[in-house]
This record gives sequence, C-alpha cells and structure tokens, in this order.
Amino acid sequence: MDLPDQRYTKNRQVALITHLRRTAHTASSAKKARTVHAVVEHGELYRPFD
Repeated sequence: MDLPDQRYTKNRQVALITHLRRTAHTASSAKKARTVHAVVEHGELYRPFD
C-alpha cells in the first residue's frame, strides 16, 4: 500500500497532466476557430503552407 504522501504526489502528477492536456486541446481548438473564422470572413481558400 502506498503511503499517503506518495498517493498525493501521484494525484498531483495526474492532475498536472490532465491540466496540460486540457490546455493543449483548448489552444488547438482556438487556433482552428481563428482559421475557420478568417476563411469564412474573407471567403478565401485555406492554404496551410504558403
């Protein structure tokens, strides 16, 4: 059985990983939304690599 401080450390690590994953998903979604908004607003084709 783990000691209480070991469980706490593991829970904090899991919480940190979950937070970072959520932050990454949010950033990715925001970037997609900006791209879609620009394409719709200007009516141009999306060109990912110029």
